[in-house]
Amino acid sequence: MPYRYSKTYPAQDGDDVYITIDMALQTYLESEITKLVEEFRPAKRACGVMLNAKTGAVLTMASSKGFDLNDPRTIYDPAELAKLNLITNEEERSEALRAAQEKQWRNKCVTDTYIPGSVFKVFTASAGLEENVISYDDHWFCNKNHGEIVVSGEAFHCWKKSGHGTESFEDILTNSCNPAFIEISQKMGADLFCEYFAGFGLAEKTGIDLYGEGVPIYVRRNKMGPVELASSSFGQTNSLTPIEMVTGYAAVVNGGYLLKPYLVSKVVDQSGNVVVSNEKTVRRQVISEDTSEEMRRALQAVVEGNGDTKGAFIRGYKIGGKSGTAQKIQGSIKTTDDKYYASYCCFAPADDPEIVLLMMADEPNTEIDYYGSSVVGPYSRDIFEKALPYLGFYPTYAEGDEKDISIPLLVDTTVEEAKTELERRGLVPEVIGEGMYVNVQTPLTGSYVSEGSTVLLYTGGVTEKLTAVVPNLIGKTMAEANKLLSDAGLNYVTKGASTNQEGVKILRQSLTAGQTVDKWTVINLDLGTTDQSG
Repeated sequence: MPYRYSKTYPAQDGDDVYITIDMALQTYLESEITKLVEEFRPAKRACGVMLNAKTGAVLTMASSKGFDLNDPRTIYDPAELAKLNLITNEEERSEALRAAQEKQWRNKCVTDTYIPGSVFKVFTASAGLEENVISYDDHWFCNKNHGEIVVSGEAFHCWKKSGHGTESFEDILTNSCNPAFIEISQKMGADLFCEYFAGFGLAEKTGIDLYGEGVPIYVRRNKMGPVELASSSFGQTNSLTPIEMVTGYAAVVNGGYLLKPYLVSKVVDQSGNVVVSNEKTVRRQVISEDTSEEMRRALQAVVEGNGDTKGAFIRGYKIGGKSGTAQKIQGSIKTTDDKYYASYCCFAPADDPEIVLLMMADEPNTEIDYYGSSVVGPYSRDIFEKALPYLGFYPTYAEGDEKDISIPLLVDTTVEEAKTELERRGLVPEVIGEGMYVNVQTPLTGSYVSEGSTVLLYTGGVTEKLTAVVPNLIGKTMAEANKLLSDAGLNYVTKGASTNQEGVKILRQSLTAGQTVDKWTVINLDLGTTDQSG
């Protein structure tokens, strides 16, 4: 030490920080974001955040691609690294490296803003209901000319060329019909619209206990003319952070209460004293309990019945949600043709929300797909499929509902016991061999299958399994798929949309066409339509 005399102080243990992140939920989110990025290759990353809808606690938060905290300067995104390796000029490469490092260090959920698109429509709808300028029983008409509506000389269109015709309140959310939300905003007027925009916390930072929270970019009241009001009503003009959006969305469905999101639960010193404690903080009530209940009912209808055709539907669960697809803005209202934000926000259980999740992909590859319902919706659903049982929520079925049934452990039971148990569950046994006991079964224990599926029971000395060849099911209706799968000797389970929905077809299958698998293996089918409602 450069001093003649020195005094040393013994090291002291620091405080313990407890955060609200749930590691199981964090694993589910990171896994699905990784899959999303691999499939749709968003140029500017993807992110997701889940809140406890009743307290504001952040349960999980992630951005892709991430980085190793022990080696933060290494670029972990292969695409970014490939771009860097093409730069030969040392100065240019150094500058690009710094930009790439800063990009991967940013928490996209908190620092960056994005245009939400149709997810925003839940705010316009709930404000309209709360102010009684519309009611749940109202109807709208989307005309045959793209549902065109002209505002101060500027034409706005519905995505559906033939129009939607007469629509209910649930329909305008389900169909994501822009003209209907323009009409709602016109009935409210700019003053009320801006009041609720601010009320839902979209004009300010959320105050989350993280550094670098981004500032929303939005049209102020003194700049909001009829055209700006129209485009704002369906989520195309203003740019907001994902944490703002998910916090505001929670207020729509939790009874109307805008909460302060938080990540640190408590800080405890070495003596066991709690020196910092964060709990539920209500900033204000934006809408009434009654309006919130109506919004929950409508958003559940979006996912179920005639609902969101590539969304969060999981048989046996009550889930609400809304997708969004927004063009990137180049000026006041002009947009590019090939750069989009795709997002999806959903909550469960729909009648008493516990969790609310927002996922967003920034510039997905348009040659693959760019709609929020198809790019982000299925991954949101897959997170809920794991998260809800983990949190203690299990599927329930009303009389006459289609059911997904869990395959029990049948190995080492007698054939008669196995047959009785399968028939009790609504499954069909198929026995191979003459033995008294089951030694192999297909599908495996814990698999889910549709009611009426077949379970293969191998007995005695039978060792050679029966096989089946997977058919191509993409684009098929469920009736067509049922016959193909039955003929092939395969079971299935459906996701994404109810089989009762009109126009539903198979968009994805978990097993590749032509693949040889064990007979009565389960194939997962993603259902939906090819419309552009979100």
